[in-house]
Amino acid sequence: MSEAFLYEFLFRGRAAGDPEPPAWHVILGQFVRLPGAREAQFVDSGALTPAQAAAAGFPLERVLAGIEAAALADRDATAAALSAMTRERDALREALTAVTAERDALRSAAAPDAQP
Repeated sequence: MSEAFLYEFLFRGRAAGDPEPPAWHVILGQFVRLPGAREAQFVDSGALTPAQAAAAGFPLERVLAGIEAAALADRDATAAALSAMTRERDALREALTAVTAERDALRSAAAPDAQP
């Protein structure tokens, strides 16, 4: 059985002037291996109220910190991938410049001498 994890977070805002406070719920997920089963199956908790989520170890602060950590990790991975692609592009650009210079040198060497 895997550890429970945040599977879904839903925040429901309210229109300006609505007297009801914003609401939220979470759904926890877990992989459970049933007796005799080869593969673990995913099960979820169903929608948990804020009080139920906190009692299960997922108070709003932990939920939001987890979302922030995941978003920042995704941002960092995307930035690293962009940096790698930029280095690859720059290397290809340098190679193209070198090939172009070599081509131009060969053309110059092959051209008949122009005499006045």
